[in-house]
Amino acid sequence: EEGPYREVLESRQILTVENIFEDSRFQRLQPIAERIGYSAMVSIPLMPKDETIGVLNLYYESSKQFNQDELNFLKTAGTYLAISIENSRLYRQYQEKTDQIAALNEIINSVNSSLDVEEVIRIIALEVQKIVDFDFISIMLFGDNAGRLKYFPMGTEKIAKRLNQEEWARVDQSNLGWIKFITDEERVKETDLERVIYERRGRIEKELQSHMRTLLMSKGKYIGTFSVGKLEPKAYTANHDKLLKQIANQVSTALENALLYQEAKRNMLEYSALADVSNSLGSSLKKSVVIDSIVKAAAVAMQAKVSTIWFIGNTVPDETNPDRNAFQSIMQSPMREKFDQMIRDMKPLSIGDLHLEGFTPPEVSDHPLSGNLRSYLGVPIISHRKTIAILSVYWEDFHQSEPREKRLLAAIASQASMALENALLFERERKRAAQLAMVNEVGKKIASTLNLNRLLDNVVRAIYEIFRYGNVAIYLTEDSKENLILKSQKGKPPDIPEIRPESEEARGPIWKTFRSGKTVLINNLARVAQIDQDYSENGSLLCIPLKIAERPMGVLVLLAKNRNAFDVRDINAFEALAGQMASAIQNSRLYEETQNNTEKLSKANEELEDFVFTVSHDLKSPIVSISGFATILVNEYKKKLDEEGIHYLERIQSNVKLMERLIRDLLELSRIGRVVNPLESVNIGDIAKIAVNDLQLQINEKNVAVTIQDNMPEVACDKDRILQVFTNLISNAVKYMGSNPVPKVEIGYKEAGDFYQFYVKDNGVGIDQKYHKRIFDLFHTLNELKNVEGTGVGLTIVHRIIAYHRGNVWVESEKGRGSVFNFTLPKK
Repeated sequence: EEGPYREVLESRQILTVENIFEDSRFQRLQPIAERIGYSAMVSIPLMPKDETIGVLNLYYESSKQFNQDELNFLKTAGTYLAISIENSRLYRQYQEKTDQIAALNEIINSVNSSLDVEEVIRIIALEVQKIVDFDFISIMLFGDNAGRLKYFPMGTEKIAKRLNQEEWARVDQSNLGWIKFITDEERVKETDLERVIYERRGRIEKELQSHMRTLLMSKGKYIGTFSVGKLEPKAYTANHDKLLKQIANQVSTALENALLYQEAKRNMLEYSALADVSNSLGSSLKKSVVIDSIVKAAAVAMQAKVSTIWFIGNTVPDETNPDRNAFQSIMQSPMREKFDQMIRDMKPLSIGDLHLEGFTPPEVSDHPLSGNLRSYLGVPIISHRKTIAILSVYWEDFHQSEPREKRLLAAIASQASMALENALLFERERKRAAQLAMVNEVGKKIASTLNLNRLLDNVVRAIYEIFRYGNVAIYLTEDSKENLILKSQKGKPPDIPEIRPESEEARGPIWKTFRSGKTVLINNLARVAQIDQDYSENGSLLCIPLKIAERPMGVLVLLAKNRNAFDVRDINAFEALAGQMASAIQNSRLYEETQNNTEKLSKANEELEDFVFTVSHDLKSPIVSISGFATILVNEYKKKLDEEGIHYLERIQSNVKLMERLIRDLLELSRIGRVVNPLESVNIGDIAKIAVNDLQLQINEKNVAVTIQDNMPEVACDKDRILQVFTNLISNAVKYMGSNPVPKVEIGYKEAGDFYQFYVKDNGVGIDQKYHKRIFDLFHTLNELKNVEGTGVGLTIVHRIIAYHRGNVWVESEKGRGSVFNFTLPKK
């Protein structure tokens, strides 16, 4: 507007104006000339080569005529000036190109130094800022899924002043910072997320007066967009746009590499997580360990703050479902419908902001769900086409779960399903083994004692320690009464020592079991009105009748701390055990009754023995007197008596001798157990020889051949009593030899485990089998031979002596074929 630039540029000739106010061609310039204060001017085109790059104007205050020399000089000066300007321009362009190339190289080197997407974008922004001025820079990357974009916006402090403080986070020590379209404090539903980001991005871009955007392309594929902007207008030229495209071309590969690396890293993390899950889940079959491994693996794989697993219904007992209360609180919240749908449809549930859905973290500080948890992802654990549990992860910041994350967590849940099935199967088999072990252990306890109280305590303690129930108790009836008495218990039960038919407790399950004779199972005590208030509200109760021949005699009561603690296998196992217990209790009661009767009988026997001893001792004196008087009569009055009188007198003497032997034997019988001699180690062969020697006269009269086995053993025994055993047995063998022409008696032994078995064998008249046991009874004699009299006490003495030595005695015989009397003595 200040001069005739266009005319000079178009003509490329020097233009002189000697007086602008008198030259009609430049009338339009006169107001300007008057304002500036010039009258004459000369315009020289600046042409370093064939192209005009500008105009050099010289202004004069007064009119002036220009000669040719002046014009030539000005033309030459203009040429030199044009060359200098062109050189400066070229140098500046060269310098800019050099700076741009250096900056591009720096960008390439920098972005290639990292494979983290955010770090690469941070480097790009810092390096681009060195060659392109901007207030706002953003890179948008296209995701694998339609409609899913990753947006990375950054801005300078100028932009930050137009945003809220929490929406901008400074990067290092620069004037750049990340822009957060969604802050941590904001509550945005996941369905509104894309809309909110788009609106806020548009709000910032409206603030920009200058803006450039280009596509990011790598290997013929668009991977995103790259844009910069300034708050001031006309900040960018075509060269800037060209430069931005060059930068985009250079960083596209780095961004794609970072994306590929991120993808590979995610894949590796997923594979590693799945491998870790597989390894950890396969490392144990213990239910609690498997559950712990699942939640830990899910938290690591999903990079989440918290991971939980909630079981639906009663898939597992409550003690292995620690987050059950938290789950119940969530199921009572506004999120109930979403969880119901996830369980029903068996599809993942993603929640970007839990608080918008009405989720309230537990107030307990050490609870796994306490704290500022914001985002949620849950997947169903499916077994046999049914949701058995929910595997959940939580993040503290806003997190929009991607499909790949849902697939990863679903894959973990799939492995978890198999691991849980194996663990539950193992748990069932372990429980079955424990049941069998319990039956075996309790069986041992039952067999270990016949004392009723000790038996009941052993059984109760064994069940309690094996299964860790809250309470184990046994109720029994007594003395044909219908009252149930608490006989043994372990744990913390309600104190019900006795249940009477007319009492309030008779309305409960224990009495119902006793009266019906059938097992009663209560899976949830909270739903039972007629139950003692001291029982756990979340517990379960199993009452099993103890009965003999379908007649109830008591009840086994098992109280578990959790609901649904008993299954069919438990019931079958405990019913089988109850049958054993009932038999054992019956045996114990019979044993106690037998013990009582035995004690009474023993006392009666003691009294009888005392009586026998007293009577025998008291009868001994008159018998001696009778024997003496009979002898005097025979010696002094025999000649005065007739034959019949002599016969009666001899009968008196014979009966007196028999009575003397009987009294002697009875006294000897009464002394066994009363008069105790110390045990000593003696050779049984020596004792047998003494007995044979003492009976030698009797043996010789019957011409009996007696043989004693060599190398008879030594035994710790009462020497005198064992001598009495051999004496009685050998005497009986000789006495009942009969008319055998070759009478003989054999004495020997053989080993029988922990005992020596001794025998006295003869070839006499033998004993009918029906008398084999009766001959050891007191006063029992055999009348097989005439003129052979016995007291019926000898074998009873033998039996009692051997019993005193913890041995046994018996006879092997057939009538007419001799007898073998056997007895055993312990080796130690």
